[in-house]
Order: sequence, then C-alpha cells, then structure tokens
Amino acid sequence: MYLKYSVMDHSPRLIMLTSLYLAGKTEESYISAERIAEVMGEPTLEKAILKFETQIIQDLDFQLIVFNPYRSLEGFCIFLRDWLEETSYDSEKIDQLSGRMKTEAYQLADRLLLSDAVFLYPPSQCALAMMRLALQREGLDAAGFVERTCKQAGGSAVDIDAHLNHMQNLLLDAKVPSEDRLKKIDLKLKRCRNPLFDKTSEVYKKIKQEEEMRKAERKRKKHLERTNNNNAGNPVGQQVAGSTEGKRRRSSMD
Repeated sequence: MYLKYSVMDHSPRLIMLTSLYLAGKTEESYISAERIAEVMGEPTLEKAILKFETQIIQDLDFQLIVFNPYRSLEGFCIFLRDWLEETSYDSEKIDQLSGRMKTEAYQLADRLLLSDAVFLYPPSQCALAMMRLALQREGLDAAGFVERTCKQAGGSAVDIDAHLNHMQNLLLDAKVPSEDRLKKIDLKLKRCRNPLFDKTSEVYKKIKQEEEMRKAERKRKKHLERTNNNNAGNPVGQQVAGSTEGKRRRSSMD
C-alpha cells in the first residue's frame, strides 16, 4: 500500500485495521468490520474499513497472499533437528535444544518484521538469518548449520553471508517505539496530512464541489441532447427547446 502512497495520504492506523479485516477473510478466519470497530471503541470505523477494503485490494493488484519468513523457518526447525541428531547429544538434549531454538528464532522473526529486511531479502534468507542468530546465542555451530543448509540447496554460505550479517544488523536497530514517540508521530501525521485526502480540508471540499458541478453540467448536456433528439423534425419542439436554452443562457449571464 505504502509503496504507492505516502503515510500522509492515508492513515496508517486505518490501513492497519483494514488489512486485519482483509487478512481474516483471506485466511478464512473472518472478523467483521463491525467487531473491529467495537473492539477499538469507534463505531465509525466500520464504514471506513469497508470503504478502504476495495482500495487496498486494488493497490495490491489483487495479490492477497503475503510470503513471510515463518513457513521457511518451520522448515529450518525440522532441518535443525535432523542436524542435531547427527551430533553426540542424546534425544532429551536434542528435544530441549530444538525447542529453545525454535522459540528463539520465531521471536527474532517477530522483531525482524519491524525492520526493512522483509522488503530487501526473500523470506527464506530472513528465516535463515534468524535461525543462525539463535544458534549463535546458544553457542552452537551456526556457521556449520548455514553451510550445510546452503549446500543442500545447491549454493554456498559465502554467497549470502553478507546478507545474513546485514539482516542481523537491521534486527539490532528494530525496536518498538515508545508510547510517547508514537503520540508525537501521530500528531505529526495529523498536521501533515495531505489535504487532497482529508475530508475536513478546504481543498478537498473545493475539489468535491467542482466535481459535482462538472457532473451536473454533464447531466444537463445529456438531458439537452436527448431533448433535441426527441424534437428532431418537430418545428414546434425545436422552437421550445431553443427558447428554453436561450432563457437559461440569459439567466446565467444575469
């Protein structure tokens, strides 16, 4: 959505809630717009969500399936267990390690979504970077795990090592803003809102008024054209139509 629009055009909060509504429909876990508005304590949100639904779908080119790191991460967790079974660890230790690594990797992936990594790298590399970091924190052979994973995929760890390092650096900078920071950002967005999309702005009202005038003019011309066509070949009808148009022009000049 925001690859096409600025956050000053449409409210991020409204887009987030509409996206939640769409996600529920896409994943067959339907949450009504009315329910979302009720939970947020704002009854007027229901109409706003339903209005933005179509626009978001169009701006996404009707591609509602989003590929994220979690599916790849699940595969790496399975591969991790197979990798650990080749070590000298007993089954109980393997269960403990694989469980901790999975939990840690998923938590890291959650934080990674707060960064730009998901826009810069494919989901599989994002998942591998988080698994590598989890293994490093546990003191396991993270480099060996990555090398074997890349080898099975027909590649080399050297080819993506720089990407994995960059994602880990992005992760360190990914932090949830404080409540005070969020309030300042929200206030700034309200002050900097694009008047073309703000129904309360004079610019928006003027544009809408001009659109209504153009619409009324097109309707008048269409009606006049229809009248002229109906009166074609009828001298009396043509005289009446001409007299009516003349009166309208004199009235507008006055």
